[in-house]
Amino acid sequence: MIEEYPCIVEKGAVLSQKELFVLEFEKVIVIDLEGQQIIREIDLSIDYMGQFFEIHPYKEDFILYGELYIIRLKKDGRIAWSFSGRDIFVCPDNHQKPFVMKENSICLKDWLGYSYEINYNGEEM
Repeated sequence: MIEEYPCIVEKGAVLSQKELFVLEFEKVIVIDLEGQQIIREIDLSIDYMGQFFEIHPYKEDFILYGELYIIRLKKDGRIAWSFSGRDIFVCPDNHQKPFVMKENSICLKDWLGYSYEINYNGEEM
């Protein structure tokens, strides 16, 4: 992880057809690779506090793992759903992963030690 940036570089961008979705602090920047220009900026800070660490493709959408929220983002920039816990999704024990995507669910752990499992519709299981 690079100190100056809050996202994990290897998990901070996703290529989708001819567009590159780049996670930058509290924004997702969409770049048209053919035209070599930014075509959209999705500012998550308007409705969501905290930083986002990772962006992952899921079917036709993206799952964003953030400090306070997990978001399912549509490619057109709409938020399908968001989920938050009691505290930040970071573990004090570095041996545990606070965010794990499985085939049918997302497993989360927060700073206070609470565990959550949500399906890909954002519903707690």
